[in-house]
Amino acid sequence: MFRFAVTIFVSAFLLFQVQPLIGRFILPWFGGGPSIWTSCMLFFQILLLGGYLYAHLISINLRLRTQVMTHLSLLTASLFFLPISPTDSWKPASDQSPLLQILLLLLATVGGPYFMLSSTGPLMQKWFSHASPGKSPYRLYALSNIGSLLALLSYPFIFEPWLTLHQQVSSWSMVYVAYVALAAWCAIPLWKIRNIPAPVFSGEDISKAAATVTSDTPDVQAVRPGIGTLLLWLGLAACSSAMLLSTTNQLCIDVATVPFLWVLPLSLYLISFIICFDSPQWYDRRAYGMLLMLCAPIACWLISEGADVNITKQVVLYSTILFACCMTCHGELAGCKPHPKYLTLFYVLISAGGALGGTFVAIVAPYLFHGYWEYHISLVACCTMTLIAWCTQRIWLQKPSAELWCCAAVVIGHIAVVWHYVYAPFSDFINATNETTLFGVYAAIHFLGLLITGVLTQRPRLQMIAWIVLFVVSSAWLLGFSRWKFPARIDTQIQTVLVLAAILSPITTISLSWLCRKLSSSASAWRFFLAGLVHVAASLVCGFLFYQEWNATNGMPDVQHQRMYLFLMAVAALFPLAVAGHLWPSGFQEVISSRFFTVGLIYPLMSVVAGGLYYLNQMEDWQAISLLFTTAAGLMMEWSSSGFRGPQHASLGFWFWVPSITLLLLLSNRLAEIVKSDNESTASISTIHTSRNFYGVLRVRHEAAEDDDGDFIPAKKALTHGQIRHGFQFDDDYWKRQPTTYYGRESGIGLAILNGRQHAQETDQHALRVGVVGLGTGTIAAYGEPGEYFRFYDINPDVAKLSDTIFTYLKDTAAKTEVVIGDARIVMEREIAAGQNQQFDVLAIDAFSSDAIPVHLLTNECGDIYRQHLRPGGILAIHISNRFLDLNPVSRGMADHLGWQAIRIENGNDNLTGVFSSTWILLTSRKDLITDPDIEEHSEPWLDEDPILHWTDDYSGLWQILTF
Repeated sequence: MFRFAVTIFVSAFLLFQVQPLIGRFILPWFGGGPSIWTSCMLFFQILLLGGYLYAHLISINLRLRTQVMTHLSLLTASLFFLPISPTDSWKPASDQSPLLQILLLLLATVGGPYFMLSSTGPLMQKWFSHASPGKSPYRLYALSNIGSLLALLSYPFIFEPWLTLHQQVSSWSMVYVAYVALAAWCAIPLWKIRNIPAPVFSGEDISKAAATVTSDTPDVQAVRPGIGTLLLWLGLAACSSAMLLSTTNQLCIDVATVPFLWVLPLSLYLISFIICFDSPQWYDRRAYGMLLMLCAPIACWLISEGADVNITKQVVLYSTILFACCMTCHGELAGCKPHPKYLTLFYVLISAGGALGGTFVAIVAPYLFHGYWEYHISLVACCTMTLIAWCTQRIWLQKPSAELWCCAAVVIGHIAVVWHYVYAPFSDFINATNETTLFGVYAAIHFLGLLITGVLTQRPRLQMIAWIVLFVVSSAWLLGFSRWKFPARIDTQIQTVLVLAAILSPITTISLSWLCRKLSSSASAWRFFLAGLVHVAASLVCGFLFYQEWNATNGMPDVQHQRMYLFLMAVAALFPLAVAGHLWPSGFQEVISSRFFTVGLIYPLMSVVAGGLYYLNQMEDWQAISLLFTTAAGLMMEWSSSGFRGPQHASLGFWFWVPSITLLLLLSNRLAEIVKSDNESTASISTIHTSRNFYGVLRVRHEAAEDDDGDFIPAKKALTHGQIRHGFQFDDDYWKRQPTTYYGRESGIGLAILNGRQHAQETDQHALRVGVVGLGTGTIAAYGEPGEYFRFYDINPDVAKLSDTIFTYLKDTAAKTEVVIGDARIVMEREIAAGQNQQFDVLAIDAFSSDAIPVHLLTNECGDIYRQHLRPGGILAIHISNRFLDLNPVSRGMADHLGWQAIRIENGNDNLTGVFSSTWILLTSRKDLITDPDIEEHSEPWLDEDPILHWTDDYSGLWQILTF
């Protein structure tokens, strides 16, 4: 057992350690965008599938001795791939497909070792079942997950900060050699086994295996997965994998393409595997189903708000949504895992599903879609596959736990009180980090309480204690954190409300639970009659609201409320039928097909429509609240129908079907609205171009002229990359030749060009030469004058096409312009190697306000490349405007490395001229630049406590510059 455990642990650690390592290594070569990690993950998933398939095929087709010989031979061959660092010859050319180039590079460097590592888990477990037939191999699977998780978590916090890239590569290669020796240690003793014993499991192992298959299976060893089960395995694995990669894309698009934002989603994905496959009791369908239901509208809100959401909120919320999706998918996957006889087949289909999801996100989505819509599709797919898995288990036949639903109802009430008395007063002054911490921990406490409630269903006394602890701890957390962070805002009213909530919430939960048990044990007529009263009361309320609204609008409802009025009229019309249906249960309903009319028609309408539709139409995010109403409606319908039908009949599943179908419909509808709004044209804004490639999504919109408080602003065309505006150009003949957005005449780049032109004329009277990294709309070309030269570098060929067709800055300028396609650093390195020093007077680095931050353009080594392309006394202008990252310390670090001075230039907004506020850092060896009157006027002095950070190609960490 020990030798197999150590080997599997080391292999899993290496398997997941190499992913961020090699991704970090090649990141600078392909522009630093989020698609690089997606491409890497696609490669790893495909090779993982290859390794699992290899393990499956040799374990069922070859004798044990042949397996050992084959595997040891391939392990020896894989050593020739070491060390795994790619050479400079793999750096891409501008005319090559980035995706194909990345896949080939990874195949040539880590392909062999990764393939062997990926086959270790299933193959070693299979061999272990031969060597120790009385023990379960599933424990080794859990151990491999722990090794994988440790590898992921250790990389951004231990290996990346403390070791250079080359040290990481060398360390990994040495440990891989040790792994090969461990694998041989496991394989050689198997050579001595002549008669392979059939795996025989102990009573405990059989019981555990039996718990993972259907309950009506008489013989665990005889179960062979059917085609439906195989497709279910494939679909669940594919959906969770697609959700993983699309979530990683969403995070990297708005922040930075860094290992931490790769590791965090992948760790959550892996943690869900560990939890679900460790024991069935850790996965509670009801609790995680409710979490998924609540996360769906949150995801819609996140997508619609986009880049306006704080970085802390984005990371926490996207991670929570991913975890909910992975837990439901992997929980259902673990619930239908097979007998160990079909172990390798199970792993093959899981890895095939992972590769399928990765292919969809990395290849299919960029080819089919003009936006980042794979996240929308993956979210709906996860919900759909979870629903299908639940259907295969026929979970609606299980009676819902009254205690769990009572606890959930009181939790919702507790949240409503906290929202009104705590969140609303604090929302105007609390920062995003404190807000996320305060309410994130509060939500986690309540979710943990729901999980514990589900586990303790058969132990009512412990359940009551858990309820008391739940509400006391959550209220204490809110009160304690608030008094710590903002004590002046905590008044007597808020403290009283939190204390009362902590006391009354568990009492209410216990009382409701007791009432439900009493009603459930009483005569079914009383339960049926009580439900009827609730529905009749709801219809009366709706009728009154309809009458009130109709009078308020003088009988002429506006278009916005017409839909609401139609529903209210339908409810009011059904009021007499509801009364008749509930007052004469033995006469009237017998005529209407044995009471089916009341259960099947009036109950849904009264619960869903009458109970909440009016209020939902008054709310901005009505989808979230509608899920709560439909959940309550489904429970009420289930409760009343089961009371009418009697305990001897199976559940009709209202508690399951009503909220589940509502979730899918609302989620699909809302996400479709978001996708439609991306390309929708209005009276003032119309989309004239949308394209997507490896480097991101480009969208050009035409915005009509507007009147800003009496000042006329001409119409313009605006370029958006992802969710960030990259410039615009006015349609007016005069204004379309003026620099706008981040490049106004008082901006850092504007002052640098004006000063650089003056310096060029005062020295040797040469024409100004300007280099620009990042083309955008080509706005900087507006500064060009006859005889001058402007050279633009951009990695995205679609941007170059737009600057030549839709935008006219390059055509309108008097200067000579040239656009070079490719990663600026690689192109500049090759120009230096070819003796083509560009001798720029001004070199602008404008790649740090886009969706992803290309870190490799701010390292000391890259600063040396910039210096070689600048004339003596030239100006290096770095645009550092960013919502999440403070690049001041890194810019000063580059200046310190070059021995130059760093000048910070900031300018404000000017709506009339279309100029945005921006921050630029000017680096130069000239001592007289700071004395320029214009630059001195707009410069911001450095403080003594302002930090200086040196980034290198081997080390660059974002933790120090994150601005939460």
